Amino acid sequence: MEKDEQIVLFFTVDRKYLVPAAAAIESILELHADWKLKFYLVIGDENHDWVSPLVNLIEFRGQEVSPRKVNLSEFLSLKTNLHFSPANYFRLLAADLFEESKIIYLDSDIILRAPLHTLWNIDLGDYPLAAVEDALVNDFHRLQLSSDEGYFNSGVMLLNLDKWRAMSLGEKVLNYILTFPDRILYADQCGLNAILKGNWMRLHPKWNVQTELLIPSGSTKKHLNKNQFQVEEAKANPFLIHFTGVSKPWNLGSTHPYKRLFWKTLAKTPLNRKLPLNFSFANLLKTLFPLSVKKFYWRHFGKPKALNPQVL
Repeated sequence: MEKDEQIVLFFTVDRKYLVPAAAAIESILELHADWKLKFYLVIGDENHDWVSPLVNLIEFRGQEVSPRKVNLSEFLSLKTNLHFSPANYFRLLAADLFEESKIIYLDSDIILRAPLHTLWNIDLGDYPLAAVEDALVNDFHRLQLSSDEGYFNSGVMLLNLDKWRAMSLGEKVLNYILTFPDRILYADQCGLNAILKGNWMRLHPKWNVQTELLIPSGSTKKHLNKNQFQVEEAKANPFLIHFTGVSKPWNLGSTHPYKRLFWKTLAKTPLNRKLPLNFSFANLLKTLFPLSVKKFYWRHFGKPKALNPQVL
């Protein structure tokens, strides 16, 4: 693509993720000083003054930005677990909110390490989206999926909005989520996978290097993307770091290998800060004295009476 061609992308932002979003946007701006970008910031508040630091950050670098408001009340009844919020569902409105035929969606908890033009230039053909397989979710039966159909992570997607409109995809996903709330564990991501049933283009995992790839757990998929070579490539040279899971680098106790990169990037934004977002003396003590240490103390010296269930 030519550098005068515009790359269009959007974030769905809530107040809780304002600071991480600043770091994510800064990482993008740094890599595209000579490229044209257009940002949409989708929010659920009538008053969007709180998002002005992001708007100012983008405009100061000479790039285009447009906040888009949605009716938050329409999403409050939808199921949210873990660290998810109603804002995760806003991306299902993409085909209605934007006039473009193609757009990149990015979660707020990412850091970009490579320019987006390679991703942007992918020909989606008749696919509604391109994404990376989720590194953790493998209970396909919950959504009536086969292992061949797979399950993608919706935190990084290249969307074919013309196809979304033709399929009424957003509407179908919302109807599914309302009809089968017991099947929904990861917000709209579950609904998208259930409706598409494998009808999505597989991206190289370097475009969405999830925490589970860098800090494997017992639940991490053993044969991600069915191509271990690609996984090793992604781990060695991630194009995009995605801070998935509950533990985030901006909070106390994070052991993410790219934690320093997050703080280094945040330091270049108007929302720079020195302390973790969840800093308090109580949380600090929890971090310094993990449960294993507490159990050791209780085993040898007994539990404090206030914690003894026989006393309570």
